[in-house]
Amino acid sequence: DARSSSPPPPNCNHYYPQFSRAFGVSLVWTGLASFLFHASLTELWRILDAGATMGAPFILFSYSLFRGARQLSPGAHWLPFWLFGVGANVGCHVLALQQGWSDIVLPG
Repeated sequence: DARSSSPPPPNCNHYYPQFSRAFGVSLVWTGLASFLFHASLTELWRILDAGATMGAPFILFSYSLFRGARQLSPGAHWLPFWLFGVGANVGCHVLALQQGWSDIVLPG
């Protein structure tokens, strides 16, 4: 009987939604940058699209590192991992601004 069983335990996202929020914002930005690049075909939006495309996976990577760290040390705090993911995402945008780097992701 479903009423007598206890509810399933919430997953890690239930306790740490900031990773999902950051990933969602990153994906919305990736979609917007990609749309504006493909609509305008300008160099600025190509660079921003490349940075967004390279940066989005770092949020998931930092979340995976956090979950792994919690297995080793259950008291691990989420903030350093979140800052790493967001910082790496922003870093990819800075890297895409450097001459030639956006060509790797989105060849002209």
